[in-house]
Amino acid sequence: MTPNMKNCVKIIGLLLCLLMVSCLKLSAGNEKTLVNLFHPPSDPRVKASPYYTVNVENQPVFVYDTHRQDKNSQELITGCPVSPLAFSIFDFQGKVQVKLQLKDGILQQDKTPVVRPLATGIKPIVDGNTVTITLDKPGNYTFDPRGDGYCALHLFTNVPETDIPDPNDPNVIYFGPGVHEIQNLDVKSNQTLYIAGGAILLCKPKQVTGKYKRYGIELQTMALPIKIVNAKNVTVRGRGIISCAGNIEEKRRVAPMRLRYLENFTLKDVVILEASTWNVNLQACQNVTIDNLRIVSFYINSDGICPSTNCDNIRVTNCFVHNADDSLEIKAMDSFWGHMPEDAQTLFGPCTNILFENCIVWNDLATPMGITHEIGMTIDNATFRNITVIHHTSKTSNFKVRGQISIFPAGGGTVNNLNFENITVESATALHEQCISIDNTHERWHGSIPPYHTNKPYSKIQNVTFRNININTQNPTVKIKNWSDTASDIDVRFENVTINNQKLTQSSELIRSQNANYQVLDYSSSNH
Repeated sequence: MTPNMKNCVKIIGLLLCLLMVSCLKLSAGNEKTLVNLFHPPSDPRVKASPYYTVNVENQPVFVYDTHRQDKNSQELITGCPVSPLAFSIFDFQGKVQVKLQLKDGILQQDKTPVVRPLATGIKPIVDGNTVTITLDKPGNYTFDPRGDGYCALHLFTNVPETDIPDPNDPNVIYFGPGVHEIQNLDVKSNQTLYIAGGAILLCKPKQVTGKYKRYGIELQTMALPIKIVNAKNVTVRGRGIISCAGNIEEKRRVAPMRLRYLENFTLKDVVILEASTWNVNLQACQNVTIDNLRIVSFYINSDGICPSTNCDNIRVTNCFVHNADDSLEIKAMDSFWGHMPEDAQTLFGPCTNILFENCIVWNDLATPMGITHEIGMTIDNATFRNITVIHHTSKTSNFKVRGQISIFPAGGGTVNNLNFENITVESATALHEQCISIDNTHERWHGSIPPYHTNKPYSKIQNVTFRNININTQNPTVKIKNWSDTASDIDVRFENVTINNQKLTQSSELIRSQNANYQVLDYSSSNH
């Protein structure tokens, strides 16, 4: 393709973006309402939901069809039990009216539809199969038609963009509306990968890197299609979708990107769809901002956002994660399950100064948030703050260390200065044995991985605070289990923790502790 032809393609992409439906009106109070709606071009690889039609300010919005893992479902995709899910993406400012038309049978008279998070106070107005919702600020919302998670609709809404990059900028990798298959995309220092509204990067890598078995089915593990490695000052953003859809049906495990040896990296506003292994895995990364990222995945091993080794100054804010493995998590790996790559000395290291804040989680397998297993190094100064879990529906497993909030470091490392603040769990029907789990076990969670850390000391969990926690769950136990002989190896403090409307106290029967130091305080009636 000649340079002139490339420029024409970029200009056409920009024009398509500008031709996306926009609606501008004046409200009764002369307040401007602006709506930008993003429609992917018609393509058989992009499936519309058969369960919803959506209009915003009387303009149609595309509704994407996907699935969630559902332990109670008989429908299977490559062995995984699933049920229907949908989502839409649009921008707005001001106040907008969103009308949903649902397929017959989705709404049921004996079940109450809600909009989550419940703290938004948004009340859906139901008239037959039509539901009206009023939104007054952009954010991530979920319409839950029966209140139990069945056939929900995610509304991913944004502030209108004012800084769309120039497609002709040599440091911009620009994808306009349409479906773009990618096999191997390298993003270099000082570049921006921009995915416009209505654009879908369809990840279709060709290289097989290994084999893996799940649900008794042999899968191919594929190379990562987007590589951002050894780079500085890189941004990935837009209103589009990075999609791994269709791969797991072909028995191919695909994750969207490799993020390794990065400094000053930003990931914001896009949707990552149907990854079948880790969505965002940060390795040896410093000064990272992940903001308003949306993740929707149904297959096992689709971990959400994870600084996994040698990471410092990581900020994860305003994100939405609906997945089928640990959602918001921190690790401190000292090897790849016993394997040491050639760059092990520079790749592995402690994870420090990590913040997850103002995020929404729906977890269908494993744990919504916490410190998860592979901790051979140190985790220091990490905070989970203002997190809402709208659903936790996980099945149980032989690995009995998970809850709505989990700390289960195995590998001999240390977890220090860890805070959970202002955490709300709206609905937890997970089959785990506890809602809060603190356990430094060496137990393997996966039978095919050797017990490479059993010759190491038990991990230490110290200076951990749970503050202003409100959990609604069917399993209200708080488990604190220390496997070492030294009680001070686990040191935990609870301040103003409520489980099923019951305040946690020092003598609470909800706490099951083994050889650990813990303290429970109730500051709810004071100014603390």
